[in-house]
Amino acid sequence: MKLTIIIGGSIDFYHNYMNLFKLVEKKEGWAFRRINFERFVARVKNVDIDVRFCWNPTRDKAYEKLKRSAEDKMKFIVHDPADELVKKIGKTDAVLFFGSCGAFLGKKGEVYVPQIFNELLFKKLIIDKALLKKLKPKGKISFNNHLRGKMVGKDCRVIISNLTLSPDNMKDKNKDLLIEVAKKLSDYGDVVEKESYQIVKGFKDKCPLGVVMVVSDVLSVKKHMMDQKHFKPNKNNLARVFIQSVKAMLGEIK
Repeated sequence: MKLTIIIGGSIDFYHNYMNLFKLVEKKEGWAFRRINFERFVARVKNVDIDVRFCWNPTRDKAYEKLKRSAEDKMKFIVHDPADELVKKIGKTDAVLFFGSCGAFLGKKGEVYVPQIFNELLFKKLIIDKALLKKLKPKGKISFNNHLRGKMVGKDCRVIISNLTLSPDNMKDKNKDLLIEVAKKLSDYGDVVEKESYQIVKGFKDKCPLGVVMVVSDVLSVKKHMMDQKHFKPNKNNLARVFIQSVKAMLGEIK
């Protein structure tokens, strides 16, 4: 039996900065072993666990900009985008998507187990007032989230973006403009994330699928906006949610 876990974001962030796998091993005794630049494996309760990473929804100008910035400034490994990773994953008995998200309202550290997703792909790499008026996500999809009722987490509507909605991607790094973006998009969703839409689209009709995300930043509160210099999610909370979601999905494998 096999559970595939797909994590949205950088392996450097989760493995080196958040110490996710070390904390999980300390708390549960699950020993994850890294077998290549974007892959970890473990065996838990006679189930093979394969952990993969992806970053951004698709390979476009936003992805290339992110790749250059992450590799040059942060020295991070940038993995394939979500739509490409989906095609590389073979037979599996269940899939868990685990990621971080930005909330339009709410608190850092809150947990969501969503079932509704919309997509918003920007062609311009900087958001200005003119673009603000045109923001409208599309391509709504939904699915039966197998984590619902099996772990603590709120329902929500997710908007997938190819741009990180942070001051850095606003014209003149304008935080007030980001607050306006959050207000506009809150008509269509509750949180923004990057990779889960493609994962849901790829696996919702193939096998049991669970999606969970933890709020890392709040777009409507200036001191809680995404800022690489002061970005400090709670490591223990992230590990706790990861453990809960893995246990829940192991229970879905027959």
